[in-house]
Amino acid sequence: MAIIIPDGILGNDGNSELRKWILTQCRILAIIDLPKETFMPYTNIKTSIMIVKKGSFEKEYDIFMAISENCGHDARGNTVPGCDFEDIVTSYKKWIIKK
Repeated sequence: MAIIIPDGILGNDGNSELRKWILTQCRILAIIDLPKETFMPYTNIKTSIMIVKKGSFEKEYDIFMAISENCGHDARGNTVPGCDFEDIVTSYKKWIIKK
C-alpha cells in the first residue's frame, strides 16, 4: 500500500503510538519526502509517501528513502521544469528488485 502521510505523523511526539502501531502491523518499504509545494495551492501541509507491506517481519530491515526536490510546479501551481518523481520511481524499482 502507498499512502500520502502528513510529516507530523512521522515526527511529532504525540503520534508515537500510531507509529508503533504501523511498525507492528506493516513492513515499511519506502518513505519519500515530498516538496512543500506538492499539493499547493490547495494546502501547504508537508507530506511524504509511505509504502508499506502488511504483515509481521523481522525487527531490522532496509527501507528505501528519497527526497523529492521538485514536484513540477511552484506554490501557485505554475509549471516548472525539473520534476524528479520519475527518477525516484526508477531508483525505487531498482532498489526493490535487489531485495
